[in-house]
Amino acid sequence: MTMAAAMEGQTAGTRTWPNAIRIAGVDIFHDLTAAEATWRSLETPQHSYTPYQRFDFLASWQRQVG
Repeated sequence: MTMAAAMEGQTAGTRTWPNAIRIAGVDIFHDLTAAEATWRSLETPQHSYTPYQRFDFLASWQRQVG
């Protein structure tokens, strides 16, 4: 995929990257307890989240509904 951007009246083209660049990782947990430490590490003031995304809410929902 080739992309181009207009910068200060000039067109700057970017080269096509032959290899994929890793920008994210995905971990799959089959047990909610195993995910707790990772999940809680995201519950900091530096991250934006709602009360419905907190581990305590999810764990309670999973016990009752899931």
